[in-house]
Amino acid sequence: MTVLSQQATASGNGLVKQVAGNNTEYHVTQYLGPGRLTPVPVADDELRIADHAYVPAPAAVLPEDEPVARAVRALTGSPDGNGIVVLAGDPGTGRRTTALRVLRKAGVPGKRICDLLPDWDTPRAAQIPHGPGDGYVLDLSDYSSLPKDFYRGLAEYRTGTLRSVVRGPAAVREEPGPEPEEARTLLVILVTHGTWNPAEAPAVPRIEPARPPAPEVARAHLRLLSEERREWLEHEKLAGLLDENTAPRDAARLARIIAGCPGDDPGRAAEQYRNWRSTVTTWFRDNAGQAGLRYRALMVAAALLDGAPAPVVLAAAESLYRMDAQAPPGALLAGQDLQTRLDVIEAQRDGDRILLGKARPGIALGVLDHVWRELPEVRELLLDWMAKISESGGIAVRHLDLIADRLTHLAAGLAGETVLDLALTWIGKGGEQHRRLAAGVLGRLATHPRTGAEVRRRLYDWARNKGTPEELCRAVAEVCAGELGRTYPQVALTRLRLLAGRPDGRAAGAVADAVRALAGSSPARREGMLEVAVRWAEDEDPAVRLSGARVFLALVELPGGDAGAPADDSAGNDRHAVARSLLADLAVPAADGREPPERGLLVRGWRAAFGQEPTADPARRALAAWLDTPDLTDEQALVIPEAVLRGRLHQARLAELVLGGDTETGRARRRELLDRLITAPLPAAA
Repeated sequence: MTVLSQQATASGNGLVKQVAGNNTEYHVTQYLGPGRLTPVPVADDELRIADHAYVPAPAAVLPEDEPVARAVRALTGSPDGNGIVVLAGDPGTGRRTTALRVLRKAGVPGKRICDLLPDWDTPRAAQIPHGPGDGYVLDLSDYSSLPKDFYRGLAEYRTGTLRSVVRGPAAVREEPGPEPEEARTLLVILVTHGTWNPAEAPAVPRIEPARPPAPEVARAHLRLLSEERREWLEHEKLAGLLDENTAPRDAARLARIIAGCPGDDPGRAAEQYRNWRSTVTTWFRDNAGQAGLRYRALMVAAALLDGAPAPVVLAAAESLYRMDAQAPPGALLAGQDLQTRLDVIEAQRDGDRILLGKARPGIALGVLDHVWRELPEVRELLLDWMAKISESGGIAVRHLDLIADRLTHLAAGLAGETVLDLALTWIGKGGEQHRRLAAGVLGRLATHPRTGAEVRRRLYDWARNKGTPEELCRAVAEVCAGELGRTYPQVALTRLRLLAGRPDGRAAGAVADAVRALAGSSPARREGMLEVAVRWAEDEDPAVRLSGARVFLALVELPGGDAGAPADDSAGNDRHAVARSLLADLAVPAADGREPPERGLLVRGWRAAFGQEPTADPARRALAAWLDTPDLTDEQALVIPEAVLRGRLHQARLAELVLGGDTETGRARRRELLDRLITAPLPAAA
């Protein structure tokens, strides 16, 4: 039905132990009933590299001992179950390209090779999909170790006794392949040397491919990307960049830079590969002292706001300058013209926009890295300046996404905790703009390959801890509604469940907005979240029941008869769109002629919400809105309340629903509803 609606039962009450990449253990109670991981097709460019530019490790004694050949035999050797092989090594050493090469050599068509997004709080084999004829790559490098349950589940997955009912992308692709009932799933798992414990899974082969020589990797990539520039690798300005200690990932990056370098200057490619460090260092040295201060401020502002309009960049530069020096009277009028100043920082103009990195890709980040790394005493000043220009009414308030990207880059590097501390300060003490900016930074960090695991753990702890302040709870909800929810929806929903289940109801509005944002991304997500919310609302655990009822009520919110009620949430989205879509689903009968499954879920959800004291009154108001809203036909407005109330008119809060009404339409519907309930036949005696 949907990713979120598939069930996999954890042991006991669903308590599992997560060992994060930093060896920090924390516990996650998975009430979600985890769905299958989402397969994402691998880009064609990556497959071309694996097919035509793969560089094997130094030659083995025999061809059959070569790692790819061994891995292919491991995947395809058994006629039963699914094929699994583990590739161990450090990130950036070619494991991923080797995995793609293995799957291609094993006969998997390129369009059926997918990455599995690790949308979980702990690895669980029950969440690995079974796509007949598909090949999957699952990267577990963020984990220092894996739980025993994962190994046990993987053994069942391998033998075919643990299979997902969810089809992989092969089910929706037209490329011919093996018949589903005859085809197997091939899975390549990437781990670091310490992640995998062979004793826990002796039947799963573990192979450690040797690191291929970096110069050979670069040459092979250029043979595919730009054959005529292979000789650049021998140029004096490039020849010393690659050696036996260079990671294959960096060699591939150099090849891409050479292939895309404008003009015919190998030295320019070398500088871009070094992130323009020499160029930036020389520039700052040449513009040192008081005389160069304005140019430095302009360079930093252009790096932060690369591509923004000139008035914004210049005003931001002036703001930074004035924070670090007292400008003399008349300094602005006495200053140089714009083009002269842009020539000094080697920036270009595109209409009214200032472009620092158009001719020198990556130099904007190189400038910020230089200031952050070489001038540590100005880090606080730099962050204070970013806070000033991004506040409500600030110079760069329309460019928060760009600033968030730059802050994320700094946070993922040297002394990045300084940026994270600033984000938390903004959340606690800043205004609306700063909280949103901080949430944007946290969202990017939560999905960043270097910081993601740790930030997701922090988000979990903040959502769970009783002492978390209101504004931080709100920020966590906004993160879940944004980048985290789009990339890892199940991880986001787990944190929203914790927030929704808080007895203090902190950030309730932001949580409801986040739930609707997550559900509104696709019909499958909407349907799955409705089912999850109802299942939570009927759970034995009081906190889970409360969170389920609140999530359910967020999903079914409709406007009542009050025309002045806000239709948009805090992010400007239609807060009633999800409920309207659920109503549209109700209007479509199931293929077998039965009533749509959403109808039963809606009835169960409302009854569960009425059954809890904290949500009983909100549930009554929400169902009353269905009776009052002009958005529905009379029959649409009556069908669910009738089913909810049948046999329950003796309950005071439910009985109140058939009285009053905010509009004439609502009052007429209530009269019709009461007639239906009174004249309905009594259920047969047992």
